[in-house]
Amino acid sequence: LDVGSARLAIAPFVDSFRRDSLSTSNMAAPTLLGAQPPKMCKRRTTLVDDLEVDFRVRRFTSLDAGLLATASALGRSSRQLRWLIEVTSTAEPMEISVTVDRSMMASSSEATKVRVEANDEQIYPKLANGKSKATMAGDFAWRWPFRGCLKGINVPDYFEFRPDFQYFWFTCTVLAQRSTGNLHIVANMPSRAGSGSFHPVEFHIVHPSSLRVRDTLEPVIIPECSLVLQVPKGNPAGAKLVVLRETSDGIILPSSNIMHCFARPSPPSSSAVGAGGEQHLKFKVSRDRGTICCDRGFNFVRLFRHGEAHAVAAAPGSARKQRRAWILQLGPTARHLIELEKKSGSVSLTVDGEVLCDAPAEVLSGKHGKWQCSFQLTGERIVDWEVYQTNVDGTVLDTTGEVRERSTFSNTCHVSFAEGVSEARLAVDGIDFDELPQYRELHNEQPLVCSQEAFVGSFGAQVPHKIDHSALAGLNATISGFVNEGGLFGFIQRWLCCCKESTEDVLRSEVVQHVPDEWVLQSP
Repeated sequence: LDVGSARLAIAPFVDSFRRDSLSTSNMAAPTLLGAQPPKMCKRRTTLVDDLEVDFRVRRFTSLDAGLLATASALGRSSRQLRWLIEVTSTAEPMEISVTVDRSMMASSSEATKVRVEANDEQIYPKLANGKSKATMAGDFAWRWPFRGCLKGINVPDYFEFRPDFQYFWFTCTVLAQRSTGNLHIVANMPSRAGSGSFHPVEFHIVHPSSLRVRDTLEPVIIPECSLVLQVPKGNPAGAKLVVLRETSDGIILPSSNIMHCFARPSPPSSSAVGAGGEQHLKFKVSRDRGTICCDRGFNFVRLFRHGEAHAVAAAPGSARKQRRAWILQLGPTARHLIELEKKSGSVSLTVDGEVLCDAPAEVLSGKHGKWQCSFQLTGERIVDWEVYQTNVDGTVLDTTGEVRERSTFSNTCHVSFAEGVSEARLAVDGIDFDELPQYRELHNEQPLVCSQEAFVGSFGAQVPHKIDHSALAGLNATISGFVNEGGLFGFIQRWLCCCKESTEDVLRSEVVQHVPDEWVLQSP
């Protein structure tokens, strides 16, 4: 065999070996802390009903109770780290807490005791031990794996499938995704050698590496990532949460700190304008698509489409020595109140009346000095279009339909100060708050009515179409219209009526032309 034939011959065996190796490597825990990895405990993989798995930190607090003065806990200090994390497409957020107690009276080996909880369930130490806290024997790590959905499920012939120990690819349709990550597919397999015909065959358990996208020939990617809690024995109060992401080849990417994932919805959930994180707008398009109407005015639509950030007048009480506040306007409906206040031993950042972060500088940045925190204001703009439907030929119908357009947006806010809270600065998308344009309140505007050309030129948006695939088209539509108007008999009747009307008009004109002048009445 030449080199090319040998490569083709061993390709299926290499791929099979690679899949076995990856499945084995995925079971092994990555090294997280130091040269010796800690014992990795994990929960079952949670399936996320979304194409991507994303984490958002809704709240983080690092509270130090100081020296407790009670007689039962004399000379004992306590610190609690608590995260409230929102996972994409999950109903309830996760709440993770690490409590560290230090005793000044006990020996160094028993001075520190730790308790770890997740959603009010104690995961360290184990409840079987009958202890609420325990001294750590080594580094502790806990993993919460998540898996997203595959794009293209139930789309006919969206993928290609190559069975084990074969080289050829066959078109297939993914019917379902298993909880284990495997796929249930139906592939078009050859009936018999040399016949040239194919028949559908179901495969109930197929590894994603056996599939590829038909149009792009790219490998199938199912998003997988894990949320990992790391508690080092030497410094339990320095526990942190990291996000581990895996590629389609099973390669674990460098971890990212969950502290980079602070986020809040825009508009806020407490806003009177719809649900939190959603902004709505509706347009109506005329039948000839020449006129576009909206119940909102021009400036409202402009702010909605562009989503510009504006500064509002200073918040009340923002000039206090240990407090700083800003009011930020994003678009026409999203207004946010951002407050920064210094407390004993920590700094609290509040967004829209809810604490986002309450921690000292060394907890956020790992060192003393500058306090800083970045967070995202994320939301979704929803535009509903009421347009007249068309058939597949482009003929406009008498029925209307609704087209919904969704687009996500995100604004990055960065709060920081070095000396005092009164000198704190807020930057939005890299622009200092004091340099943002001032927001002007929108007064009663006339509803927007404009032509399609003016709309596209002003807002840069295209008017969508709504196609009714069930509507008749081509010759079928012509015959249907002919029948609905009376068929052949109706056509002959209309033709005779038209002929009669035209004949009467001709005779009437001839009679009028031959009337003698003396018969015409003269006006007085």
